[in-house]
Amino acid sequence: MKEIVFYDGDCGLCNRVVQFILKHEKKNTLCFSAIESSFAKKFFQESGMFAPDLNTFYFYEKGKFYKRSQAMIQLSKFLKFPFSLFRLLVIIPPFARDAGYRFIAKRRRKIGGDFCILAEENQLERFLN
Repeated sequence: MKEIVFYDGDCGLCNRVVQFILKHEKKNTLCFSAIESSFAKKFFQESGMFAPDLNTFYFYEKGKFYKRSQAMIQLSKFLKFPFSLFRLLVIIPPFARDAGYRFIAKRRRKIGGDFCILAEENQLERFLN
């Protein structure tokens, strides 16, 4: 299975993050799925995982789920320089990284406003529904 970014499809900020990833990824290898989608619900269930939280960003890679700040750190290796440097955030203790993550997550709808992903024709097959 490919690497998959799970995001809140109804969140403007989350959709902007997906657009950012599409624009700055090294190769066009990542797949994307809204947490609310049938694909995500089935994928989480079949993986024996908990019910996903809409306030949380997930990244699936090599059979493992990462969430919150750790998901962003893992994902950053797929991004072009200088965004690949987000991996350096690993030096910050997880409790501090996730506190910052939760602060933004609680305000994400106000920060992001309304925004919908506009995938290009060659990107459509990377969105799993």
